[in-house]
Amino acid sequence: MNGVEQEWREDRDRLQAVVDNCTAVIYIKDLEGRYIFINRQYEQLFHIRRSEIVGKTDFEIFPHENAAVFRANDLKVIQAGKPLEWEEDAPHDDGLHPYISLKFPMRDTAGVIYGICGISSDISALKRAEEERNRFFNLSLDMLLIGDFKGNVTRLNPAWELTVGWTSAEIMSRHYMEFVHPDDREAVRAEVEKLYQGSPTISFENRYLCSDGSYKWLMWNAFPLPERQEIYCAARDITERKVAEKKLADTAAEFENAVASERGAHQQLKKAQSQLVQAEKMVALGQIVAGVAHEINNPLAFVTNNFAVLERDLAALRELLAHYQEAEKNLGADHAAAFDKAREHAEAIDAAYTLDNLARLLTRTKDGVRRIQIIVRDLRDFARGSDRDWHEVDLNAGIESTLNILQVKADAKSVSIDRELGPVPRLRCQPAKINQVVLNLAANAIDACPTGGRVVVRSRANGGNIVIDIEDNGSGIHPAIKNKIFDPFFTTKAPGMGTGLGLSISLSIMEDHGGRIEVESTQGKGSLFRAVLPVRGNALSV
Repeated sequence: MNGVEQEWREDRDRLQAVVDNCTAVIYIKDLEGRYIFINRQYEQLFHIRRSEIVGKTDFEIFPHENAAVFRANDLKVIQAGKPLEWEEDAPHDDGLHPYISLKFPMRDTAGVIYGICGISSDISALKRAEEERNRFFNLSLDMLLIGDFKGNVTRLNPAWELTVGWTSAEIMSRHYMEFVHPDDREAVRAEVEKLYQGSPTISFENRYLCSDGSYKWLMWNAFPLPERQEIYCAARDITERKVAEKKLADTAAEFENAVASERGAHQQLKKAQSQLVQAEKMVALGQIVAGVAHEINNPLAFVTNNFAVLERDLAALRELLAHYQEAEKNLGADHAAAFDKAREHAEAIDAAYTLDNLARLLTRTKDGVRRIQIIVRDLRDFARGSDRDWHEVDLNAGIESTLNILQVKADAKSVSIDRELGPVPRLRCQPAKINQVVLNLAANAIDACPTGGRVVVRSRANGGNIVIDIEDNGSGIHPAIKNKIFDPFFTTKAPGMGTGLGLSISLSIMEDHGGRIEVESTQGKGSLFRAVLPVRGNALSV
């Protein structure tokens, strides 16, 4: 054996070793379908030796129906003159096994086909896995979907048609975004973009169009395979859950509204009770003040009348003393002893000063009594009428009376009260209540002022309204509590110094009169409370 032959044999043996150790079934047939060669895998799978099969056809080895398929496919390769691939079934001890077979023509050195070579791989395990996958895919109650990165749906399971009504063909023939609710499309685009970037989707929710025109809520889990440009999705119908959540939210909102309404009603009841108590107190105070004023007026009238008599009698006595002094000049020499004694007494009491001072004392006392009369009148005016009585009054007169009552409080802190009361039209109102508003606002202004502070009270007409400004240079209101100052029982005063009802009641009184109270305040510089009252009706124009 020469060297070339030896090398050829070695190459053949190496090729035989490779073919025999391949897991696929490899065989060569001539143009009539007779086997020329098989590998060891063929021998083992079909229990036949090479020496037994060479020269035989498939019809001599396999059942006729299988052999006919093998021969038909072989002829197609010969006719086509190129490799072709099929799935073929071959009989085993445990039944038919599916094979994927690649067959290609064998050519001699001249390029003439002299046979075919087949390479077949048992895919029964893959087929079983695919069947199991398909069984799971088709039986799953979840809606399973496979799509590509272009927005096309390539596969669906039957749960889709059961849930949304569309057939698989209808869904796959349209772009996925056509089924998304318009309000959800922006969020869906953003989520799909994340999938394109390789991030999975977990529990994403959106509304999906059904065949009947309604929408159902779907929850999605999705996983991208960028290398295959595919997206695997599982969707679940959560419409009932969303409906239940909405009902629960609506119920919670209704409950919250009911609680808020009850809380508001309770607050209104407390406010009304407080206002009723305060109103009763004001009625009682008005009755007491009116009674006290009446009781004081009686002795005041008596004292005032006596002053007229005292002034008359004092003038008569002064005239009498003048006559005695004139008589002294003429009769002094004849009655020296008597006049000396009178002169000594006159000097002892300083008669001239005493007479002059008596007049001054009477004047000051008369002024004091007149001051008492003014205070009594102011108290009567402040408490005038029942809370339910509406009268047409001069508002400035009520303001004056109220400020006069507060003068003692202001004097105790050395706070000045400046009045800038302009001309205003007569106002139909409940005078006692309006006086109470001015009293509450002005008293608060005095309390807010430092020692030596200043309160300015202004009134003016503005369109169809009367405006009362009460301004102080006190501590001002902290912005954090500005929205709370009209709440019932809210107060910044020390315990026992205030009930927290003054501003709340004042606001209620103003609203009952169709008015309002405005507040301007700068912390550390002071506050301005503005009471606005419509002269006619409840319409405000300021």
